Amino acid sequence: MSEAERLHLPFAQGLLEFPADGPVCFFRASPNPDMKSELGERLICLQSLRTTYDQLVNGGYAVAEAAPENVSLAFVQLTRSRPENLGTIAAAFDKLKTGGILVVNGAKTDGIDSLLKAVRKVTPVDGVLSKAHGKVFWFTKT
Repeated sequence: MSEAERLHLPFAQGLLEFPADGPVCFFRASPNPDMKSELGERLICLQSLRTTYDQLVNGGYAVAEAAPENVSLAFVQLTRSRPENLGTIAAAFDKLKTGGILVVNGAKTDGIDSLLKAVRKVTPVDGVLSKAHGKVFWFTKT
């Protein structure tokens, strides 16, 4: 199972639903055909790594320099940098409207367990799924 498949798992299992309208932001995005087919142009990808940015553009994804305000759903794909991950989670959380959901995905080697523990110290986590040497968890902005 790839990271893209793990990220889509809560939706495939019926634990989460894609919002009916409005933009959905994907921070540290990588090409994800499931999300692209489900969301189309509503999926706004943010990626600073040039090679992945080019893959997204060439794949027809909507890529932006900055996330719009008041999104109802945001995704964060972790990297191996803890400070970057914490900053990306904070930036994504800031762009969510009240009641919006933030979904975080990462491998054990990305430090997903310690980030989950850190997030649980500041807000309740709505759900966690473990799969393929990693986890995906999500929480609601209150």
